[in-house]
Amino acid sequence: SGSFIWGAAPARFAESRDVVVIDLPGAAGTDFGSEALTMTVLSRHVLSVLDGLGVQAADYVGHDLGGLIG
Repeated sequence: SGSFIWGAAPARFAESRDVVVIDLPGAAGTDFGSEALTMTVLSRHVLSVLDGLGVQAADYVGHDLGGLIG
């Protein structure tokens, strides 16, 4: 999978809010290094991306495993 699974949805959401689309480590062939991909690790990855962008509050939408960590 990967962010492409969302198709046109991010553009539609962007009509009324800022949108950040994140591929989790290991998704769509992304590198995940040697660390085990636990729910905690994946959750921290999402928070790290949002923190890096200065996001203070967010609505979260996820697919498959991404939905579980929200």
